[in-house]
Amino acid sequence: MTVDGKTGITQRLFMSLFGLVFMAAGGFFAYMILTDVWDNYQTRSWAKTPCVIMESQVDVVNDGYRFRVGYQYSFNGRERTSHKLNLKDDNVFSKVGEADAKARQYALGGEAYCYVNPKMPGQSILEFSSLAMGFAVFLPMIFIVIGAAVFIGGWTSSSKPERQVRSKADGGSSWKGRLGGAAFFSIFFLAGSLIGYFFFLSPWINSLTSGDWQRTDCTILSSRVQTHDGDDGDTYSVDILYSYKANGRAYRSSQYSFMTGSSSGYSGKKEIVRRYPAGSQAVCYVNPDDPSEAVLNKSLGGMAWFAILPLIFMIVGGVGILYSLFGAKDKRPSYTRSRKRPQTAGFSESFKGENAGVTGGGMTILKPKYSPWFKVFGSLFAAVFWNGIVGIAVFQCVKGWMTGNGSIGFTIFISIFVLIGIAIIFGFFHAVLAAFNPKLTITLFSDFICIGDEVSFNWEFKGSANRISRFTLTLTGTEAASYRRGTDTITDTHNFYQVEITEQTNSAFMQRGQGRIAIPGESMHTFKSSNNEIMWVLKAHCDIPKWPDTKNDYTISIHPLQEGRF
Repeated sequence: MTVDGKTGITQRLFMSLFGLVFMAAGGFFAYMILTDVWDNYQTRSWAKTPCVIMESQVDVVNDGYRFRVGYQYSFNGRERTSHKLNLKDDNVFSKVGEADAKARQYALGGEAYCYVNPKMPGQSILEFSSLAMGFAVFLPMIFIVIGAAVFIGGWTSSSKPERQVRSKADGGSSWKGRLGGAAFFSIFFLAGSLIGYFFFLSPWINSLTSGDWQRTDCTILSSRVQTHDGDDGDTYSVDILYSYKANGRAYRSSQYSFMTGSSSGYSGKKEIVRRYPAGSQAVCYVNPDDPSEAVLNKSLGGMAWFAILPLIFMIVGGVGILYSLFGAKDKRPSYTRSRKRPQTAGFSESFKGENAGVTGGGMTILKPKYSPWFKVFGSLFAAVFWNGIVGIAVFQCVKGWMTGNGSIGFTIFISIFVLIGIAIIFGFFHAVLAAFNPKLTITLFSDFICIGDEVSFNWEFKGSANRISRFTLTLTGTEAASYRRGTDTITDTHNFYQVEITEQTNSAFMQRGQGRIAIPGESMHTFKSSNNEIMWVLKAHCDIPKWPDTKNDYTISIHPLQEGRF
């Protein structure tokens, strides 16, 4: 048995390059975010100066509504003008109500305060930009941490086998592995949280709280499908501008529904725009607490179901973070310091397999590695996760064919993923049916097994064991070795020992029985390091005609031969 912990120079250089690329990408985005936040923070120290609004109006542009403002101020005895609302140059809003609110706030001929850069008096703004964007720096910081860990790991990997064997001698995952796993799953959680809040949770809340919004007549001023350029193609959104009155005052709004953002699918949005031609009359719903906020359609529609996607990412990320920090424990047992095999039942606490539940008195009840219902919920999660994502692409594909814009290539491509999704669904139903199979309990008449030992055991089925046509119990000894190949981690496994312990085909002897397990004296005890592992497993297989079979693994911990034991 060897533990190969060597890291070649080629692999070190590759890991260094990989880590540097990650750090560079994360560092670049972090720099851009922090630079923007720092510039906004600096404006807080600019001189507060009275000004007069000389221009204030809202223009319709391709990507929204631009608030065009101009103001005049005096600084150091010199009259100056500026057109900046804040450090952004475009002053473009996606909703006309937001732009109109600025026009009312900075009405033509009104007086206000602007903030002048004392170092460059010609530079001034009317408002400070939010510093909340600074929290976004945590996302690129994750890439920096991962990149740094890969870079450092490439040059600190030990070339001494014994160092890697000792690395987990105390049990439990190292803090580096825990933090690395938590950082990885944080990406899922943050992405799901941000997308879920801005695109789904906020619209859901608005829709649920809009029950008392006042039904109001409105006039459609213009309607169009807005096109937004993207790296993966154009996306579209509905832009309907309408006017209405509330509390005796005229307002405008361009909000069609509470769902924001843009997506693919031009024809569906074109159909919505067609129902609201310019000059027609319609009904909108006005927020009584803020009459400047109105919407034409309070229903979220089918888009609301897409909220499950970011929710899945949040669940995966949250569970992954908790498991990485608190649940990821090294399964290798810790050895007793005793020089002789203990004779008291109290020793049962010192060395138990990961699936063993010691009952005391030298008996151990084995538990399957994965319970039937764990398999059920695991396959259910996989089916929902996979088919939820693929369902979006299928929806777009079907919609394309219905509108005469179907793509044969895309259809063939997505069909592969659909077939995989169907297979996962069948796997779920298979797991559900298998969960109702007879339950097997295996009891070992020992709580401490060494190399060369022979141990008695019995088995018992709970349920209708007569449904089983063949029951086999096989003892296997498996060696697993992990190594790096480029950026991939490869794990090879080999069964160095395999023997059938029992086979039953007679239903009269199927319900319960007994046997003996012999551990060969020349074999290897249970062992685990960072790269290598020795596992002893009892594999139970139940053949059930016209029904899903049962296959379960029961891990057994085998001790090295104790010194002084004959």
